[in-house]
Amino acid sequence: IDLREDRTLKVHPIQVRTKVIAMPAGDYTLEGHDHLCVFETKRTLRELHNNVCTKDWEREARALKRLAEACKYPYLVWELTPSELFRKSVHVPDPQLVYDRWMQAIARFNLRLMFAGGGIGPGPRRKLGEQLVRLMLAHIHNTPWDPNPWSDEFREKMWKWAPTWPDFMEKENEG
Repeated sequence: IDLREDRTLKVHPIQVRTKVIAMPAGDYTLEGHDHLCVFETKRTLRELHNNVCTKDWEREARALKRLAEACKYPYLVWELTPSELFRKSVHVPDPQLVYDRWMQAIARFNLRLMFAGGGIGPGPRRKLGEQLVRLMLAHIHNTPWDPNPWSDEFREKMWKWAPTWPDFMEKENEG
């Protein structure tokens, strides 16, 4: 039985205001939660190439290290599609090399990679911004507790009615 039509879920709207400031790492975060989630964006294959295949690599490596150390969930967002990533051009003769070097950097700095797809105009960028805000809010919402059901913190918050796990398991084994 589908009850969704009978029950209306009321959700308080969240308004996010943008502010342009210099950040120590990354491009986007929610103010006051920059220790938790920060996004670094790359818009074109040419930018990706210039970051890892030129003398700019040293500066980029320092920036990625700052990003990785700045927060718990550092994200790298590529605003292009996977097919655009492997297109050769005058400025990017070997896209496979660019990809390989970025994968090494992502693994080295333990970053999370998101493909956001390319888009022209403000519409796709606005949608991307909304998705990034949702992801940041999800990290903020889920951070206070450990989702591991065997952790003490989870048991205290979610299973207050249950006896401690060792006692509970001993009683099950006894009888």
